[in-house]
Amino acid sequence: MAAIGKREKQLLLVLLVFGVVAGLYYGYDWYARIRREKVARRDALVREMNMVKEKVRDLAEVEEKLRQAEQLQEALQRMVPQEEEIPQLLRDLVTMLTSAGVELKSFQPGRPKNSPLPELSQIDVNISVNGTYRELLAMFDRLMKARRLIGVKNFSISGGKGIDPDLSCSVSLSVYCAKKS
Repeated sequence: MAAIGKREKQLLLVLLVFGVVAGLYYGYDWYARIRREKVARRDALVREMNMVKEKVRDLAEVEEKLRQAEQLQEALQRMVPQEEEIPQLLRDLVTMLTSAGVELKSFQPGRPKNSPLPELSQIDVNISVNGTYRELLAMFDRLMKARRLIGVKNFSISGGKGIDPDLSCSVSLSVYCAKKS
């Protein structure tokens, strides 16, 4: 084996240094590229996780709104009787009116007909009563607070003279019920 000369040692040293520098350069470049890819994947996962969290939050809001809508639907179903319950509802309506102290002159329920809502039937009821101002107020208050779906379509009041005269009141109501399936 021949001895390596000074010049050859210097050349080998330069090549070795060049190899180390090139290795470090390309190694660092490779490491930086891998790091950028990892950071990009992490950022994409964080964005996706934030979107999922937002959707979960939105889902919770939707579930709450759905729960509220179901409660409202249940309350409305309690307010809307079935067609079979209409005779009792009309008797309850007469009781509600007379318990306010008014004198019932006439009570004329119509036949069920289609309402603006396709699931409901509408029964128009024409009522004539006599009573004092306070009794009429009590009657309208009871109609307003009724636990059934009752709408006042029209009313008129005419009356006498004096301190607390009897008044005549005509009222057109709409009572709603669920259609038969």
